[in-house]
Amino acid sequence: MLEDGLHGARERDRSTVEKMQPGDLLLIYITEPYSEWIGIQRATGAPFVTTAELHGHHDLPLRIPAEWVAALHPGSGIGRLEAADAAHHLGGHAAPHRHSPKRVDPTAGRVIVNSLFATHRRVGSVVPVAALGPEYDDLLST
Repeated sequence: MLEDGLHGARERDRSTVEKMQPGDLLLIYITEPYSEWIGIQRATGAPFVTTAELHGHHDLPLRIPAEWVAALHPGSGIGRLEAADAAHHLGGHAAPHRHSPKRVDPTAGRVIVNSLFATHRRVGSVVPVAALGPEYDDLLST
């Protein structure tokens, strides 16, 4: 799953996916069994449509070529409520998690990215961690 370099999305998310461009960050959330943010991918190409199965799913026809920036082991990720509470405390809104991809509130994005990198420093990453790039310096806490 981590090595294939593709992110899949459902047809209902077409308008969001079609706006994605190389360099955009995708925050990865899993619903089962942990309900947590576990990773960051960077889009590496234009979205496309295919009928091929992805990770055992036939309902992900929209694909975004992507590379992993960081990925935590499931169970060590950032809890949905923890991230939402932190974003609200800073004046932002909770990031959408069940109906993704969706554009994320900038405050929530900062909370999730910084929490993922902080957790990576404590427990490690499933993939080699890559730099976000200078265009995302404003996401990182100093």
